Amino acid sequence: MILKKSAVILFILIILLVTVASAQKIEVTSARVDNKAFPGSEVLFILKVKNNDIREQTIRVTPDPFSVAPFSDYIESINIKPGSTNIAQNEESVFQVSIKYALNLKPERAYTTNVVVKSLQDENFREVSQLTSFIMSPGDIINIKADINDEIIPGIDTKFDVNFKNNVNEDFSYLDFYVISGDFNEKYKVNIKRKEEITKTFSLNLNQETLPGDYELFLRLFKDGSLKGEKVINIKVKPSSNLNEKTSRESRFLTNKVIITKSNNGNLFVEKNVKYPIGSFERFFTKTTLKGEYIKENQENYLSWDLKLKPGEEINIEIETDYTSLFFTVVVFVILISLIYYVKSRSLRIIKKIITVKDDKGHHLKVVLTIQNNTNKNINDLKIIDLLPALIKHYSNFGTLEPKHIQQGSKGLRFVWELKTLHSGEERVITYKIEPQLNLFGNIRLPPASIQFTGKGNRLVIRRSNIARLELKSKH
Repeated sequence: MILKKSAVILFILIILLVTVASAQKIEVTSARVDNKAFPGSEVLFILKVKNNDIREQTIRVTPDPFSVAPFSDYIESINIKPGSTNIAQNEESVFQVSIKYALNLKPERAYTTNVVVKSLQDENFREVSQLTSFIMSPGDIINIKADINDEIIPGIDTKFDVNFKNNVNEDFSYLDFYVISGDFNEKYKVNIKRKEEITKTFSLNLNQETLPGDYELFLRLFKDGSLKGEKVINIKVKPSSNLNEKTSRESRFLTNKVIITKSNNGNLFVEKNVKYPIGSFERFFTKTTLKGEYIKENQENYLSWDLKLKPGEEINIEIETDYTSLFFTVVVFVILISLIYYVKSRSLRIIKKIITVKDDKGHHLKVVLTIQNNTNKNINDLKIIDLLPALIKHYSNFGTLEPKHIQQGSKGLRFVWELKTLHSGEERVITYKIEPQLNLFGNIRLPPASIQFTGKGNRLVIRRSNIARLELKSKH
């Protein structure tokens, strides 16, 4: 009897052990954090692992080797954090699984990849968890919404707000945002962070001659040539009448030219009459690029044109009056004025001469530089430059103005005087004593002196004097 009871108890214990052993030691569940997945995007999954065993377990999670490149065409990489961890009895740990999908995926379909969960203590435990994402169209990576008027007036800036919403867990820098409608095509740069929603203001300015009607406005967002977002909006271009007129005049000695420009900057066909007043005598010397009709209204003579302009069209009418009979009179007048101007502009003079002076020490030579400003304006920052040959000696004392620089050269000395201002009508005299170093006689010749100053347009102007001469007699 006792043996029977022992057998029953042993049987029950064996049944309990088998039940416990057969219970699931580790539970694995998964959930996707990112609601949307796109070609080239990175999707985050949360993998929860619970240890139901009576002892601590070291759990390692790894990608299935055949679920990632190069063995997989649609998964570029799988990153798992942490790679492994210790989980106590009845505790739960979380693994982050980040899956990077290939850029060339075909959208609008589901893709599944596998990760392997295994215990380092129990070699028999190994579970494959399947992670699935539905890949949406790349044009939905960033949602685009625009607030713009339905009716657009061409040629006028229309401001509108665009809302961008980044649906993926990825930052985008320097996105190319295109605003396109008809001939209008503008590109802007947009930056948007992961999961961010921003609003920016843009401008639409359609060509003035855009015909009235219904058009589509395309808003497209690209990154390195790959579409990230798109929005198409229907707009209506309103009729616009905008006729501009511009008149320019150009007068010369012999001719007078008037240019009348009519521009149709609207998007409607326009008819316009243009009249230009002209005298009875003047009309015989006038020609036009577009033939007009001579009419008379209210005792006034006019040239008249009936113009028809299409949208965007521009018509120029050139009216030129040429008085050829006055040619010689005008030429003589121009030459006379030019000569007067030339003489006036050249009336800054420098005169150089050598004179003999006598004092209590006897006779000696003196160089005299006379600078005359006969113009009608002051001249600033003048330089007076004079050259003294090597055979001529100078005395260190100068009569009226000390030179700013004395430069020794191989052929003699170079004196430089500087004048801050020479007023209109003013005359300045510079003198200095010289003496031949040899017993010279005959005709002594000194090279010209010069004046330098800066004229109009920072042009260097130089005026030179005459050559100074003096006949010397022998001392013997």
